[in-house]
Amino acid sequence: MKRIVSKGDAPYYYLKVLLEFEDKTMAVDVLTFRTVIMKAMMSMYGEVGAAVQIDILKYEDKTISAILRVAGSNMVKLWGALTMLSYYDEKPCAFRVHQVSPFLMAFAASSRQLLLHTE
Repeated sequence: MKRIVSKGDAPYYYLKVLLEFEDKTMAVDVLTFRTVIMKAMMSMYGEVGAAVQIDILKYEDKTISAILRVAGSNMVKLWGALTMLSYYDEKPCAFRVHQVSPFLMAFAASSRQLLLHTE
């Protein structure tokens, strides 16, 4: 059996990410969220990483989570930078990547969030 793994052939990838701080009372607006992402890319890849276009398609203040869009050729760079981030503004934090897909429609209904009603 031959296994074929490809990366980067989709024009865009979408990531559902959550930013967690050790201090659970931390509030983050969308601009700060974007800044954290850019700092992660900058620290990992320098000016080239900071120049990567990353779009925030949807942001939720309550959960500090977002759906991001990035070019397929930069998806691995973004995921790596988010994974390696451990501090922002001297506060311990971590990104959690919950879902990745080349199709935005995949985020419309997740089987992980499906509620089954048994009667």
